[in-house]
Amino acid sequence: MQRTGTIRVASYNVRKGMGTDRRRDPARTLEVVSRLGAQVVALQEADHRLAPRPAALPPEAIAARTGLVPLRAPGAGPSLGHHGNALLVAPAIRPLRVEPLSLPHLEPRGALLAELALPDGQALRVIAVHLGLLRRWRREQLEHIARLLAAR
Repeated sequence: MQRTGTIRVASYNVRKGMGTDRRRDPARTLEVVSRLGAQVVALQEADHRLAPRPAALPPEAIAARTGLVPLRAPGAGPSLGHHGNALLVAPAIRPLRVEPLSLPHLEPRGALLAELALPDGQALRVIAVHLGLLRRWRREQLEHIARLLAAR
């Protein structure tokens, strides 16, 4: 396969927009996202924890401050993604499919799967996920994702 271009992919736990100074500052968080220079960004903790899980980062400010657009999962409501996981992409990247995935265990966890068409015509599959705290849970969650992908 001939390489026709490069793409930068990043992952960032935005901690609901809270900085290390314990101040919630979505504009500052979006500035960091912008400085990543990525065309695809997976975010963790992008939504507030309790239902209806509103976005921690203002959706209308994301494109204005980063040049990226959030991929909306079916049924996301006010959330940016699924169980706090979100995907932002450059406007030239076209989503072919966006699907929320629920993961097993006590604490509700999820992932957001996206199949993307890149500007050069190639396809890219990305999964934004925030795994559980315990090693056993992380292993089970990754095995669950692997089974879901194998069934496709």
